Amino acid sequence: RAVVVSYSYFEKDETQQSNFEFFWKKNFPILYVFVISGTECSPCRHFQSTEFQPCRLPENGQIYDCQSSQNVTILRRRKNRGMDFGNHNATLSWLKHTGRLSKFFYFIFLNSSVRGPFVPSYFTTTSHWTQAFLSLIDLRVKLVASSLVCLPAIDEGGPGPRIESFAFATDIYGLAILMAAEIFAVRGMKSDIILGSEYALTSSVFSAGFQVATLLYKYGTLLDWRNESHWSCNDNVHPSRPCSYDGMSMHPFETVFVKLSWGVSKRTVLKYSEWDEKKALGQMTAGLFDHDRYASVVQGKDLCKLAKRRNL
Repeated sequence: RAVVVSYSYFEKDETQQSNFEFFWKKNFPILYVFVISGTECSPCRHFQSTEFQPCRLPENGQIYDCQSSQNVTILRRRKNRGMDFGNHNATLSWLKHTGRLSKFFYFIFLNSSVRGPFVPSYFTTTSHWTQAFLSLIDLRVKLVASSLVCLPAIDEGGPGPRIESFAFATDIYGLAILMAAEIFAVRGMKSDIILGSEYALTSSVFSAGFQVATLLYKYGTLLDWRNESHWSCNDNVHPSRPCSYDGMSMHPFETVFVKLSWGVSKRTVLKYSEWDEKKALGQMTAGLFDHDRYASVVQGKDLCKLAKRRNL
């Protein structure tokens, strides 16, 4: 069944740039729609190719430029109005305008604050990273995300579970629910975007009688998140921040995407990114004999403790 990925990009800092660069190198023959807000886009040099041709624009005035190749489309917006949901709105508007919206069964929505995808080696031999999300969508579950927070009653958007919107997926039936609830409406105020779009993702699915799921290992995939007995998950703390996931940080192999813009699992994520670069260059096994570390391991010493002492 056909899959489309909507990737929202706003050039806020170097982390956003490097996240986009990393994701671009993971390209795969499904349709990717990259929506660029604002005039800055350093990674867009990858698109300066004869492979890309001008494409038709919707008449709503949101998009001022469109370039398309076989499986990649680049949409440009002058302003970051609506933030990620404004960009995802542009993707859906373009798909509808070109008559392609109904041709896709699955929809994945990402933003450039996250680094990924990361999947273990045994996964990539059999499946594409999108299956981590799509395999959980069924007749019961219509919304799947890397992360989920249980908001406390004092939160304006609470109480209860809310998927975090930096990486989420749905199917054509779930999308109909989200569009009917105007989740992708272009809102101007950040507070309106959080309440009317991000937090309303989950509540709209619940209201339609369906379930949500998260990739977080702590919860599994069979919980009835509408049951209030689960609404104190993770002590009502957002798990997507550093060391806020039951005292740990999210691991990239668990959630596929992590918020590098917040420094989540930064050392692990940057090391995995480095390994990916080396694998692409055929240099994964390059190295020099480290006598001190070799001797320490043979003697049964804890290299983690030794490293911490050196950094003091």
